[in-house]
Order: sequence, then structure tokens, then C-alpha cells
Amino acid sequence: FLTVQVALLQLPGKKGAAVNIKVYPNPTSEYIKVEGTTEGAELLLYNNKGKLLLTKKAGQNSTQINIT
Repeated sequence: FLTVQVALLQLPGKKGAAVNIKVYPNPTSEYIKVEGTTEGAELLLYNNKGKLLLTKKAGQNSTQINIT
């Protein structure tokens, strides 16, 4: 299983604005779904030791990331 922690550094076009990002299911073993990002935002997935596992551009409404 993978437990997801969200760290938001900066969201394009949302400077100083409240951001409501949802990541689920959590924990998971197959995929995660990310909602609330701006289309084209870069999503970075790291393991618990800080190693970058993958990068993906966010979709328009939501993005599904396969973690298997």
C-alpha cells in the first residue's frame, strides 16, 4: 500500500488563493486520483525517502495516476 501526503508549493494562477486539492483513495495500491489542480500543473510523486517516482501533467478536471 501507498499512503499519500500532499505538499503544495505553488499552483499556477492561484497565488495567494485558497486551494482545495483532493487525493484519493488513501492509502492505495493501484491508483490515486487528484482533483482541484489547474490543467497543466505538474504533479510530482515521491516515495517516503524523497526519491522522485514520476511526474505527470494535471488534466482539466482530475488526474488519475497508476502506481502499480
